[in-house]
Amino acid sequence: MFYILSVISMLYGILMALATIKIMSFSEHPIIFIINLVGALCLLLYVKDYRLLYVGVVILFIAALLNGMIVLNRLTPSHIVVRLVVSFVLIYANYLIHSH
Repeated sequence: MFYILSVISMLYGILMALATIKIMSFSEHPIIFIINLVGALCLLLYVKDYRLLYVGVVILFIAALLNGMIVLNRLTPSHIVVRLVVSFVLIYANYLIHSH
């Protein structure tokens, strides 16, 4: 289960980093750009420390809210719900794997 979660975490981190680089302008929104990349990096480093998954998921959820409010000037409820569900699934799976 750890390996499956590691792959999912890395894929999510890579996809979020690529989406940030492709869609967002660093010069227009440097703080949000960096927040997105830090969250993605935390997910990529999950294999080094399982707690980074919690940090990365929370950061990426906050980044999604900021992206909607500041970059797009509106929150998309379906996007927020999907992110929330993905976040809870990753957090719960990580908890199950690492709770003793």
